[in-house]
Parts: sequence; C-alpha cells; structure tokens
Amino acid sequence: MDLRQVAVDQYESRESLIRRGVWKGDLYKTVDVNKGSRGWLWKTLVLDDDQEVKELMPVPILTEGSEDPTSAIVQSANRPRDNLIRRLTPVATKAHPLSQKQIGDMRDKGELEGQKVVEGDEDDEDGMSVSEKLEIIDLDLSRLMLDKIFQEPLVHARMKQIMYNFLMRKGASSPSSYKQGYHEILGIIFLQLDEARRNNEGGNNDNSNNNNDDDDGDAVMMNQVLCIFEKIMKQMVGVFYNETRLIKWDSDVFQPILNNSCPELYKLIYSNQHHHTNIIWLIRWTRLLFIRELPRDYTLIIWDHILTFTYPLDTLIACIIVTLLVNNYQNLMEKIEDHNDIVEFMLHYSLNSSSMIDCVELCKMSGNLCELWYLQDFTAMKLVADSFLKIRFNVENKTTPKAVKIDPNRKRLEDRLRKRVKQTLLTKETK
Repeated sequence: MDLRQVAVDQYESRESLIRRGVWKGDLYKTVDVNKGSRGWLWKTLVLDDDQEVKELMPVPILTEGSEDPTSAIVQSANRPRDNLIRRLTPVATKAHPLSQKQIGDMRDKGELEGQKVVEGDEDDEDGMSVSEKLEIIDLDLSRLMLDKIFQEPLVHARMKQIMYNFLMRKGASSPSSYKQGYHEILGIIFLQLDEARRNNEGGNNDNSNNNNDDDDGDAVMMNQVLCIFEKIMKQMVGVFYNETRLIKWDSDVFQPILNNSCPELYKLIYSNQHHHTNIIWLIRWTRLLFIRELPRDYTLIIWDHILTFTYPLDTLIACIIVTLLVNNYQNLMEKIEDHNDIVEFMLHYSLNSSSMIDCVELCKMSGNLCELWYLQDFTAMKLVADSFLKIRFNVENKTTPKAVKIDPNRKRLEDRLRKRVKQTLLTKETK
C-alpha cells in the first residue's frame, strides 16, 4: 500500500504520524517503508511545508596558491578524480586524546565541565586549507560503500557539493572542519531521498538526461538532503564529533542512564580504572548512528524515530545503546572478562548478538527510559530493565529487598510496565 495514501487516510497531522505512525509502530504494520517510501517519510517528518529551495554553492576548483572559494571555478560533475589526496594526515596530534594524562589535563583546564555547546564554535581551526578538506572529502566519498550508486561520477559530485555547502553553512570565507563519518551519515540520507526521487520518475536512472525538469528535481532533492543532514548534525557535531564533549557525554549521560537502568551491566563495563577505553566503541556507535552495528533495515527504523526529534538526540542515543546492552545481558555477562572483551564485543556487535528485540519496541523502551531520565525517576528506569530481563531471560533482580512493603501505586506501575514488556516480547515471538 502506498505510504502517502496511508498517511492521508490515517493520520490527520504530522504530529499524529509521529505519535501513532512511528512511535506506536502502526506505520510499519501497514506499509513497507523500505520500498522507496522512506525518503517521503523523512521529508514529511523533518522538512517544513514552506521549505525554501536555495541554489547550492558550486564546489570550487582552487587555482594554485589560492584558498579563496569565492573566486574559484565551478567543478565539473564528470571531472576525473585522479590524484585526489596529496597529504592524508595534514595535522599531527600532540597527545593521544583518550590517554589518562590528556583527560586529566582537560579536567584541570575546566574543559570537561558543563559549558554550553554553541553550534560550530569548536574544531573550526583544524589547520587544514580548503583544498585539503575537499581532497579528504573526495577520498572518503570515493570509498563510500553504502551502495553502488556512490561510485557514479554524478552522484559523487552531488554528494561533494552538498557536503561543501554544509561546511560553508556559517557563510564564512573558509569551511568549518570536516570529520570522517560525516560522509556516511550524508550517504544514508542521500540514498533514501534519491531512491524516492528515482521511483517518482518511474525508475529512470539515466544520468545523461539533463533537461531542465530533471535539473530542477535534482536541485530540490539536494536541498532536501542538505536540510535533513543539517538538522541531524546540529545535535551531533557538538557532542559526538568532539572528543572532549564525547567523554563528558559518556560520564554525564550514558553512564548514569546505564547505572540506573542496569547496575550489573554498568559494573561489568565500567568496573576497571581503564574504562575510558569504552570511548573506542562509543565513538563509532554514536557518530555513525548504528550504521556499522545493526542491519540496514533495522537501523533505518531507528533513524525514523530519531528524525521525529521527539527527544534530544544525545539522550535518545544513550537510551538506545542501554536497551541494546540489556537485550544482550546474558551474552555480556557470560563472555566478558576484561575491557578488551568489551571493545571486541561492541565493535562486532552484529556477530556477537544472539537475538534482536523488535526495532519498534527497542525505540519504545528507549523512549520510556528517556522520559524517566528527565523525570529523574531512577526507580522506574530500573523497573523497566528488570521487567525486561525477568520476562526475556528469567533474571531476577538481586538488589531488591524481598521483605519491603511495596506502595500500591508503585505496584500498579510495576504491573503495567511488566504487562507492556510481556506484550512486546509475545508480539515479537509470533512474527
């Protein structure tokens, strides 16, 4: 069934589509959003109806000795991509960013304290020239293996133009910093919207057709990709793509949520004084939003929920990771002996995971944890995880005193949460 028709028939507003269609999961029972419909869904969730289409700045070809993009020539889409990188590591680091000394120095300077993140105020001075940034973007895009379309010269050029415009978003004469991972996030968004555009054109993939209608359609699609990319990166760059902020997020958000939800897993993962090595896997999990860890269709449903922006991204990502850990409670408790095992397990999560919770239910449980975290209801957070473990793995909560008299209101809350988790698991088993 056509997604648009379903949306018109069943959801009276975008808020209803978000609440009932995505978070309640009704949408996934009605249509297969993986068949060319996800691009339309993401545009509906993220873009305003009156979204202004602006012409993207062309990617410059800098003349020798010039670093001024405003005086450059427009890059041809079919320009040969030979000798793209002259210097792969133009900036040398002075110290390992995750070393104990480096973390201690940052604490001494107050860099790990709670200062407000201002969009674009960090990492701009990365020491790279415009041409070096464009060369690195070229190299990353040429190695993008998400889909074969990224090897097409025209698609490569479009991706590069979108990325260049994103880096120039502040209107300065020099782009802000670029980090590896940006191109994979952009690639996923481009892939969904480009597939929707091609389906609307009747599956015509002929890139040689350059009439005005096609050009206008491409321009609109590229603007939409850029807008979605900007909105999702606005919440990611200041936290997950900055090493100092990522360490602070780990200590202030992820660890407390994990500890309050499942103390046993927290002790297992953060029991050693060298637990900052967890940043090694958290970097990839957070920066790539599970692209490498989970099956593509599964990950895209998580992205559907992320793009509703119902919860702050940093908190939602923490709760999703906690839920995935709880879902693999037995594996972790049985296989992990030291921090090397943790890193190995988490960097090969798809191979080590024995089973996967239904993705919509994963997001529901993560959303519940988000709400309880903001309410500071730590007892209920633990109850959610305990109920899940009891029903799924028959794991009893060893920390709850058995002789304590439970308040009737809390008893009703427990029963309601247990019933919800049980229905979730039964629904998954019958599929």
